Amino acid sequence: MDSRVTVLIPNFNGEKFLPRLFDSLVAQTLTNFKCVFLDDGSTDDSIEVARSYQKYLLNLEVLELSNVGIARNWNRGTEQVTTEFFTLLHCDDAYEPEYLAEMIRLMDHYPGAALGHCGAVTMNEKGQSVYSSIEAFKQGRYLPARAFCRSVREEYRALLTGDFINCPSVIYRASMTKEVGFFNVHLTQTLDWEYWFRVLLNGFSICGTSRRLYRYRRHENNLSKQNAKDMSRYMEELKTLKWAHAEGTEIGLVDSALNLSIVTSIMVYDIGVALDNNDRAAAKQKLEFMVQQELLPEHLAYVLRIIIYLGYIGGWLLLKSVEAVVMCLSLRLKFVSWYSRIG
Repeated sequence: MDSRVTVLIPNFNGEKFLPRLFDSLVAQTLTNFKCVFLDDGSTDDSIEVARSYQKYLLNLEVLELSNVGIARNWNRGTEQVTTEFFTLLHCDDAYEPEYLAEMIRLMDHYPGAALGHCGAVTMNEKGQSVYSSIEAFKQGRYLPARAFCRSVREEYRALLTGDFINCPSVIYRASMTKEVGFFNVHLTQTLDWEYWFRVLLNGFSICGTSRRLYRYRRHENNLSKQNAKDMSRYMEELKTLKWAHAEGTEIGLVDSALNLSIVTSIMVYDIGVALDNNDRAAAKQKLEFMVQQELLPEHLAYVLRIIIYLGYIGGWLLLKSVEAVVMCLSLRLKFVSWYSRIG
């Protein structure tokens, strides 16, 4: 029987995480699948690690690229696909044993869906499962059922409130995504979010399941510090949101004003992270950006200025407040979901 799915693995210097990734592929309950390892000019021993698993994964192909970047790496991978479905497994993450079998079953159940996604288990640098208030909120707010496929209009509006789809959890239907086109090489932070919008703009649906079939690794220290300093990320998010709102409005998917609260929420959280890292300058820079872009009212800007003045203590209070709000919202959503089932 021919393979129905190809697992694409874009990689750059992921050597220390690759054994966990490949072990998760060897453990899949679905054993007949293709696998393409796309190395983007790694300077560590990633290629050697990948080749060492070719004796366990007989359909594993190793390709060496030359620093083409994230989007071009993903696009190069999709060009290799000859199967009905494909996935993009990030080099530092892993699948649960049932991932491939269950995701193909999901796509077979919703033949009109161009892609499907699932819930995620968050793990730390050591690969240990940890609680994530953000993932819990996504699970309660956007993944309401074991399996679901909302209308294009409903899904589009949901995505305008935030990118709740865990990109590496996604399985793609190759025939439909070819019509959507490649990932946008001009984007670095929102290339997946922009792609989901294009799927829907092309009239294809997106299905999902709340089952946690994917293991997502959070590099808390490195990414938090990077996000605390990087302003281009927010510019790209604003640009993507404004573009998606305009495109959706033009074809009738959206009939309400643009809501930028998702960008505001992310920036407020990152102000807390900057203060937690004792980087008051980065926190001030973010606040001024928010004021310039008119992302928050003056009274909230005043409160944030006080918090920034408090430094590390203010950051700690801000982070704990945001996490508490997210946790309360998650619990509320779980209660509503439970009550609706028994009612």
